Amino acid sequence: AKWIEAINQSPVQRLSLDTPAGLNADTGTVNGVAFRAHRTFTFGSLKAGFTVNAGPQHVGHVRVLNPGFPTQILRSSADTHLLVTRSMARRLKPARPANGNKTKFGHAVIFAGHDGMWGAGVLSATAAYRVGCGYVSLASFEDPSVVVNQHPEILTVRVDSSGLWENTKWRVAAVGPGLGTGPPTLELLLKLIARTRGGQLDTVVVDADAITVASREKLFPLPKSWILTPHAGELARILLSDPNLAPELRDSPHLASMIEDDRFRFAKMAAKLAGCWILLKGFRTVVTHAESDRYWVIGSGNAALAKAGTGDVLTGFIVGLLSQKMSPNRAICLGAFLHGSIADEWVSGANDVRSLESSDLVFRAPDALARL
Repeated sequence: AKWIEAINQSPVQRLSLDTPAGLNADTGTVNGVAFRAHRTFTFGSLKAGFTVNAGPQHVGHVRVLNPGFPTQILRSSADTHLLVTRSMARRLKPARPANGNKTKFGHAVIFAGHDGMWGAGVLSATAAYRVGCGYVSLASFEDPSVVVNQHPEILTVRVDSSGLWENTKWRVAAVGPGLGTGPPTLELLLKLIARTRGGQLDTVVVDADAITVASREKLFPLPKSWILTPHAGELARILLSDPNLAPELRDSPHLASMIEDDRFRFAKMAAKLAGCWILLKGFRTVVTHAESDRYWVIGSGNAALAKAGTGDVLTGFIVGLLSQKMSPNRAICLGAFLHGSIADEWVSGANDVRSLESSDLVFRAPDALARL
């Protein structure tokens, strides 16, 4: 440890072979001290731990070398964790036919907002429009028309409107941002579950207050096409809804910290419990599904996103892409990468990492999409 600390503080180029000493190559955690490399030459494939937690700060620029491992072994063993890069996100962008019209690009209904929290709904709705959704309706338990003066493009409707539920044209929805955690949210979730299982709804993005209610009311498993977007604290609530959770986890006051330290393991546990997609927000965001052995790591984002409202924008990006008939997997990966890349461009543009506002993500989405 003393040698590593001395080398880390010395003004030299630091090179690592395979894995920086002290870095957990599976989880990206450091127990004590780890070598901080400027460049890492690793063998066979990128290690999962290089992409999350403290991994990126310790590996520097990574180059993968093959010292002669058989190709078939690499293809089978290196097919569990996929890093979503800019080139991958570029390929995921949905086509925009010249002869397309608003009905071709879908209708997303976003159940969000209430008095004092309308901003959450507005952020999600405007984000959905920015990524190409044809129609966006903001639905709430209170009259959401208060937002129209500033955002006339957003359609508004009350949740108890019969016209909303008689309309069969909307196939995707988001639920949760600023919605509240009372009985009406539970009733709404049950209605959306029934609509999905009845074939009238394809996918629902569940965020914020809706995650809290689903966990508290033990609504799992959800339809397998649904997408939960928790941070570590919300993922802990999901896991604590499991009556079979191991006592050492249930009784730990540090469950959220344990989740951060082993993001892949706990994301998979939550996905299997919830029966659907899990997008575990944080550095870095991890995506997995109950029925998949794979993990997707979003290769963008930084601490500028540690602000209220940024998750509402992410929800809007994903549901806006879903409305254009993207699969959940592709919509999650593109939406999350775009979200993080805007934050990266903010910081690389000489803006202070503390200064990003959630609305900046919406305003900068057009340029970020074009640069993909």
